[in-house]
This record gives sequence, structure tokens and C-alpha cells, in this order.
Amino acid sequence: MAVFNAPLDLDDYVFHAVKAAWDMKMGAIALEEKAQKQFHTSVEFGIGIHCGNAVVGNIGASAHSLRISHSSVLILLFKA
Repeated sequence: MAVFNAPLDLDDYVFHAVKAAWDMKMGAIALEEKAQKQFHTSVEFGIGIHCGNAVVGNIGASAHSLRISHSSVLILLFKA
């Protein structure tokens, strides 16, 4: 999962999110060809983009922390 516009504000976070998704889609073409040649199998995945409010922050101490993002849409995505 990628989060744009947190922790720093981006001028055009929607553009950056869509560009990242497009780059992943284009990279998947080369990955698919390589997987077919080397392993005779396919690689498939989906890409979803959501724009909305989320709670983003750190959990834990400075030696071991975890960056989290939480919204109702993420809950639905992980349950799907």
C-alpha cells in the first residue's frame, strides 16, 4: 500500500498516485513476460486508488516503530 500526501503535503497527490499506479501497470507487463518465460506461469494483481481522509501516524518507540494508515475504505479493501 502506498500513501500520498502524508506525512508531507504534495502539490498534486492525486496525479502522483495515478502515476504510481500506471507505472506499476506498465512494470507488470515486463514482469508477466519474464514469469511466462522463466516459470511458465502468470502474475496478476489489482490496483485500487482511493482519495479521501485517513488517519496516518506512527506506533511504537523510536527503536522499533510502525507507520500506519487507517480509513474505512482500507478496512473494506482488506476484507475483500
